[in-house]
Amino acid sequence: MRYIVAITALLATLTVGLGWGLLTARAELSEVKSTVSTQEGQIDALKAAQARTAASLAKLAAKSQSSKAEVTHALAQEPTYRDAPVPPAVADGLCKRLKCKR
Repeated sequence: MRYIVAITALLATLTVGLGWGLLTARAELSEVKSTVSTQEGQIDALKAAQARTAASLAKLAAKSQSSKAEVTHALAQEPTYRDAPVPPAVADGLCKRLKCKR
């Protein structure tokens, strides 16, 4: 009879301990799921921002190529202007705007 009571008490203690562990694990799992969900949302937002940045970069690259082609064509039309030195005042103004180093 003592063994039955001892075994029953042991099983009850194990059941309570396992139940408590299960409740704790479920709470932690819920917290982890919430964190993962938040991070997935942030990842999606970052991916969208990256796509927008890539699209903007592609547009700027195309505009840069277009501008370079226009300048090259314009300079080809005026070889005397193209071959002349840049006046110092113009060079200073451009360097102030473009922040070049001299």
